[in-house]
Parts: sequence; structure tokens; C-alpha cells
Amino acid sequence: MFKLYQVNNKIKSDVRGFWQDNNKKIYIDNIYIKYCHKLSLLYLLIEKSFNEKEKAIFYTVDDKAVILTSNYDFTILKNKKTIIREKLSIKEIKYLLEIYEGFTIFKNTSKNHINYIIEIFY
Repeated sequence: MFKLYQVNNKIKSDVRGFWQDNNKKIYIDNIYIKYCHKLSLLYLLIEKSFNEKEKAIFYTVDDKAVILTSNYDFTILKNKKTIIREKLSIKEIKYLLEIYEGFTIFKNTSKNHINYIIEIFY
């Protein structure tokens, strides 16, 4: 199964993508995950995103991630790290961006308890 991380900054999400460009500018995107059981559906959603002017696509399969640009260059990230935190620290977020350049934070809410799952592919 493929997981496509789609950006929609018009609607707030409990999943946020953090990334940093070459000039060290930090971006935070609202992410919505689309689950694709078929490769053909993934390709269709990728093409739709590029038609809507998205510059890069991020998706996972098994424990690997792929970054695909609009000119169809790609990077495969073969390693995954997961960090669980009760609270988020701006200092830690900046530190992780310096090391990994990007990651996803999932806000996990259950019965009066909130924690955060930081998912990093590298």
C-alpha cells in the first residue's frame, strides 16, 4: 500500500509537514494522507497534484519514502526514524530540520491525552 502525503494549506490538519529549503527558510504544510492500494491510483493523484502546481510529491511504500519533483526527478529515502513526544519543542524542531531537512509530525489525540509522533525518512 502507498501513502501519499498531500498538501492542503487551506484546511488545518493534525498532520504537519516541516521542511527547510537551501536558504534555511522553514515551511510548515497541512498534510492529508491518501492511502492507495493500486499504483495506478497513486499515479493519478500525483499527476493531479502536479497539474495543481505542486512542485514535489512525497509518498511512502513499506518503510521507504520517495520524493518526486514535477520534472520527475526522484529521491528514495531508505531509513525511517520515529520519535514520540508529549510536548513539542521549537528548539528540537529546528535541530531536526538542520539534520534531516524535513519530517512529518502527527498529533495523536486519545481520551484526554495528546502526544506527537515525529516521522523522519532519510
